[in-house]
Amino acid sequence: MAAKVKVVFPSCIKSSRQFSRKVAFISNTLLANSRKNRYSSSFSHSFSETIGMIKESLATKPNDLLTSKTTRLFVGTGQYYEHKTNERVVILSLGDDENLRPPVMLHDTAVQRDEVEKLEQELSSLSSVGSVHSGELDSVQDAPWKFGFVLKPSFSIFSVSGFCCQLQQSSSEGMYFRIFDEHLHEDIPLSDIEHIQVSLSPEPWEERKLQLKMKNGDVVSVVEDREENVPSKDGLASLMLSTEWMVKAAGHMCITARQFGDTKVSLKLPPVLRADVNPWVAMRNRIWAEKSNES
Repeated sequence: MAAKVKVVFPSCIKSSRQFSRKVAFISNTLLANSRKNRYSSSFSHSFSETIGMIKESLATKPNDLLTSKTTRLFVGTGQYYEHKTNERVVILSLGDDENLRPPVMLHDTAVQRDEVEKLEQELSSLSSVGSVHSGELDSVQDAPWKFGFVLKPSFSIFSVSGFCCQLQQSSSEGMYFRIFDEHLHEDIPLSDIEHIQVSLSPEPWEERKLQLKMKNGDVVSVVEDREENVPSKDGLASLMLSTEWMVKAAGHMCITARQFGDTKVSLKLPPVLRADVNPWVAMRNRIWAEKSNES
């Protein structure tokens, strides 16, 4: 029988409120050199103003970037945004399936948290929009984003340069992940995947990779990133915060592979990103569970 591990929470994270305060402190430390202050009241706009600004952006972009009725809009939130009622929302025009152009930024704003879904519905009704995709970006607080994943209508991962991964289907291979490396790509049948993993370089864990481990032993990188980590006593908290998006992306990728590939793909995380080792991850998971029970 495996030994039970008791996670001891640091004295500063005995409650979800204390956890949020500590996360805000860590994120502000990480983003000390950020050029924009997203907390200012001027950053938040009314719902109607936000729609008007997005329409204006769509109208002023060059036709070769935004073609009528083929524009795929992405509406995404980040990982942490410390505000009682507002949520930071980024609206992008996603690139094409051939990965010939990167996403185009249309708008970056804050709206009422309960209006995000309404925003998606309103944008889908615009004549210049072909489809609306929703998901999450890797931004924390007011930081610029580097990566994002789409959950609806179908799973994909993208970066500021273009798509990293798309879920696709063919009559010969069935469902597969198309993994991009700039304009080249590799098609990975879901049935060939053994597990999906997040790997880290040695402490301070600044190099991070989301990878597919194949049944034949090969490893295929989907996302590679490098992020500064806060040293000393806040290192584990900083690591939890800055890998939040990648862990979520790996988890959703794993769920997608199971759902569409009829295969038992597992998720592998390094010890420092597991709840039995990192108390910040344990508290974060507990808060996720509490929110899930409330919904």
